[in-house]
Amino acid sequence: YNEETTMMGAPLILSKIQEHQCEGCIVGEPTSLQFVVAHKGISFMVYESKGLAAHSSLQTSGHNALQATTEMLSHLFALRKRLSEEGPFEEGYEVPHTTVNPAIVQGGIATNIIPEYCKLNFEMRNVAADSMHSHIKNLDAFVAKQNEAMRAAKAPEGCGASIHQTCLVPSFSSDPSSKVLKALQAAHAQGGEPIKVCYATESGYYQGGGVPTVVFGPGSITKAHKPDEYVPIAELQECVLVLRRTIRVLCGGEVGPSSI
Repeated sequence: YNEETTMMGAPLILSKIQEHQCEGCIVGEPTSLQFVVAHKGISFMVYESKGLAAHSSLQTSGHNALQATTEMLSHLFALRKRLSEEGPFEEGYEVPHTTVNPAIVQGGIATNIIPEYCKLNFEMRNVAADSMHSHIKNLDAFVAKQNEAMRAAKAPEGCGASIHQTCLVPSFSSDPSSKVLKALQAAHAQGGEPIKVCYATESGYYQGGGVPTVVFGPGSITKAHKPDEYVPIAELQECVLVLRRTIRVLCGGEVGPSSI
């Protein structure tokens, strides 16, 4: 299943885990050898606006696709502000509320041409108490109102806006009393208290499928997705020992000072 950015393989793996009635799952991610028991969900969205190209001196002959996109951008920034002020909030996160990130805008081909097409890529990362499906439903309704307004204004045929989702990863929250977490804690006393993180993994699929899950691994997320990313060798070696001890505990053994 290799490195995936859409988590498409996770549901397939989940079916195998359930088939074998696994007691728990450890998802390897750079957690600095801390126990991650919760993270936000994530949705990648693409918004597209279609207009009618014309020479810029003939404004009434065309329809600018950027207009609808700027309306959506204003809507998203207003939503981002409201979420930061009103929540819902969830303690334990560095950013304790749902976030919105308008990320890429592409439109227009020349300064003297009315843009025929514009595309906006954005993401949302939701805390568990904030339904991603509810946000998506509201965004669909906003786009529907835009299209109604364009029809009422007699926009040229073919003009309009659309929105679709390209990736959805569920939020994750594990059972603090799970057997797999207790085994990890016994194997790595230096791991400290379990934490929550803002980035996303496939853990929500496994936990949601009834498999107790913990995210754990060497390296720091602050070093990921950038040039020269790395994992300290000492942490990697320690992680191997911790996982061996964890397996020993889960199989009914004990962890001593010299246990591997």
